[in-house]
Amino acid sequence: MNTTVIIGVVLFILIVAIIIMKMNSSSQQHASQKTGSGLSVQSGAGSVGIGPTGPTGPQGSRGFAGRDGDQGPPGEQGLRGDRGERGPTGPLGPTGPMPCNGNDPCTVGGTLCLRDTCMSQAQLTSMIGLNTTLTDPKRQVLSALSDGLGKQMASPGYIQVVHRRPILGVGSLTSVGTYSGKSYQKLLSGGTLSSIPGLVDGSMIYAPFSYAVPAPQPGATRKYRLYAVYNDDITNGSGIEVMFASLTNPSSLSTRARFFFGGTWGMETSRDGYSSMVTASDVTTNHYVAYTKASDDSFKGYNTTTNALGTDPNVSWRFDYIELQTLDVWQ
Repeated sequence: MNTTVIIGVVLFILIVAIIIMKMNSSSQQHASQKTGSGLSVQSGAGSVGIGPTGPTGPQGSRGFAGRDGDQGPPGEQGLRGDRGERGPTGPLGPTGPMPCNGNDPCTVGGTLCLRDTCMSQAQLTSMIGLNTTLTDPKRQVLSALSDGLGKQMASPGYIQVVHRRPILGVGSLTSVGTYSGKSYQKLLSGGTLSSIPGLVDGSMIYAPFSYAVPAPQPGATRKYRLYAVYNDDITNGSGIEVMFASLTNPSSLSTRARFFFGGTWGMETSRDGYSSMVTASDVTTNHYVAYTKASDDSFKGYNTTTNALGTDPNVSWRFDYIELQTLDVWQ
């Protein structure tokens, strides 16, 4: 194909393209008309005529539906409602039985009770005021409570045995001690008791008022007494005395502790009983020797027919068992 033919084809294509572009422009102008009447537009040297509006074209197809929107942020939390009022208190239940009888304190289920009132150790501690600066008496009370509420809070006159020391009637001192007269004789080497080697002829008692003896409890007064199983032939007078003298100075009256038993009025069988008491000021921490004698006003031979007083001063007695008791007394 020669060059002339190619140029002619290209020109033909350009002419066709221009004609198509003008036809499209004319269609758009017809669509913009609002009425069917023809209009004439003057422009430049020539004029362009516009024909009547063509018919409306068919409706286009419906577009695709849009996607769902994103979820919005959560809303703010609402305010909390007011708290309801407390309901009324119900009626009191029936009163149960008192855990303790009488006025003596007792322990029930780990609490300390006095008649119908019980308190735990924590309640007592709180009542005293553990979180504040405590005085010495309060500290002593708390110390006593910490021992397990076993120690009793006692009313005046209450006596608690806190230590017991057998003196005669146990171990190697099982022989019966028989005595007579109104002169002091050693309790553990007199009568039918033989001596114990190394213990001052068997009469020494090792620190009876201090060794293994606990300190007094808060509010209590420390006292001592003897408990004995004994008999005698005394029918008139005060009875029997047992005297503890300090081993370091046995002749000193200030270091003597004197205990007195009432007579059994000639009973042939043994009975038991307690002696009179001495206080802590009457004793020391020393070792002791014990003596015994009949009271100066004791006699035997009381005549139940004539009610005459006994005239025989040679009274006698026997101890089957003696123990020293350390006491806490609430006064």
